[in-house]
Amino acid sequence: MGTFKIYRGFLPNGKEKIGATNEYPKRCEKQNMRDYYVMEEHDCEYIVSDREIELQLKHLGERDSKVPYHVSFHNRPKGGQTDLKVLSEMGTKGAYAMWEKYPDMGKKIAESHKNNGKLKGSGNPAAKLTADKVRYIRKMCKRGGGGKYSYQRMADELGVSKGHIANVMSGLLWSHV
Repeated sequence: MGTFKIYRGFLPNGKEKIGATNEYPKRCEKQNMRDYYVMEEHDCEYIVSDREIELQLKHLGERDSKVPYHVSFHNRPKGGQTDLKVLSEMGTKGAYAMWEKYPDMGKKIAESHKNNGKLKGSGNPAAKLTADKVRYIRKMCKRGGGGKYSYQRMADELGVSKGHIANVMSGLLWSHV
């Protein structure tokens, strides 16, 4: 996905800002910043997201935004900056709540990417299922309605969505099990 840069500079109102972008210096120019420079470069959006937070707290004493960089990066409309409506629609149960609950998730994900390039199964820090539960799903929810449980009943039992069960059954998720 390219190189991600953590930059530091001053906004037009004189406030100092530390941010992250994969569009340096275009992002700084768009914010009308002055005296900006690159503090660090990273290849992973999760690592740059963690470092941005650390540097903001260390140098500025507070976070610039409640939304971690990797969230805004992945929810950015094609060809443009983050749509604030998209982020607001995530609500408190969305990605920020997940980030608060698992503050080291970015590091775990980055480490998993380095190790095997994918976030498979229980190696994914956000996984709700285990290999045993996946086998149980496939045994009890036979395709074509021949199983003991419907997708919805299984989803309710395991605390996941009906679509998640369908993706497990079709092999889009947990195909390695």
